[in-house]
Amino acid sequence: MKEGFTALTALVSFIAGVFGILVLYANNKGAFADLKNDFYSWLYQEKAWTGLFNNFPEGYVDMASMNLSDTSLQLVIIVKDGNVEGVIADKKLCKVGFPNGYKLLKGDIGVFGNTANVQAFDFEAGFLREYAELKIKREGIVLEVEASEGSKWLLPRPVRIAMHPETDADTGMKSLLDFCATERAELMKHLGQPQKSHGIESKLDTETP
Repeated sequence: MKEGFTALTALVSFIAGVFGILVLYANNKGAFADLKNDFYSWLYQEKAWTGLFNNFPEGYVDMASMNLSDTSLQLVIIVKDGNVEGVIADKKLCKVGFPNGYKLLKGDIGVFGNTANVQAFDFEAGFLREYAELKIKREGIVLEVEASEGSKWLLPRPVRIAMHPETDADTGMKSLLDFCATERAELMKHLGQPQKSHGIESKLDTETP
């Protein structure tokens, strides 16, 4: 009987404790949300990942010691709750799909924020098309980016890029809007040639008796 009473007391205490936590949560949802956000920010090192990364992050006096790569790759990364969003730009990507300034980026950060797996993708005719999968290792402000098997066409070997110290994610995206401007102009010129030729032929046909 005593053991049953002890178990019942423990159960009641547990239920009361859970109820107390629920009441506390209901009265302090904002505080709990802030606590959760702070925890995820620490767990995934969100601030260390968020920004513009390229091979010429002006502003660091020790940039030479970072051993950055000769690459056109640029990443703009935004991390929320361990999930990656952002954009990716590279001259090779300008040659696949329509040459917008950049392709989209999605993926996730590993626990403790030292690694990430991401995919470069875009929407074509309403359908999602994936271009490449990348594995990223973070060493402070430096990212080592390696293409997965099947994506070596984009990065035949790993490259090193670093966070730009004075450019936030929004500014970074805007700076890449014209990244493929040359390729886009060449495409539009190419598309315009048949139309122009067709117009001349139509005019000649009209003028021919």
